[in-house]
Amino acid sequence: MMRTVEQEDRKEALLQAVADDYSRRIIFSIVDRPKSVEEIAEEDAIPVSTCYRRIRRLLNLRLIRLEGIVVTDEGKKFETYRSVVKDAILSFSSSGNLSVEVDLTVREPDQRLAMVWNTVRKEAAKEDQPPQLKVVLG
Repeated sequence: MMRTVEQEDRKEALLQAVADDYSRRIIFSIVDRPKSVEEIAEEDAIPVSTCYRRIRRLLNLRLIRLEGIVVTDEGKKFETYRSVVKDAILSFSSSGNLSVEVDLTVREPDQRLAMVWNTVRKEAAKEDQPPQLKVVLG
């Protein structure tokens, strides 16, 4: 479902984000599946430090979201990100007005809970322990 962006400052921020080559490449890279910063940087030939900066900016603009936290067998922890924008339409009128519509990927609460629970079960299976769900708020 396409939603029209009404706030002028948000329109401007979205326009700046899509005008930036690195930001666009990051968004396109994580539309279909979540990826870590390292995966994005390697696959899209973006310097890692630049990738981290753009990720923070895109998170603040709410164009991407933190999808999950992965802990490897070696104990390394990293975050994965996913685009919340499936499509965007930017249009300009001769009167100088900017119109922005975005189609967002919306997940229902039951879908989010299922995703979290599946992650917990996978981690528990690796350790041969019964699944435990630890929720930290705040």
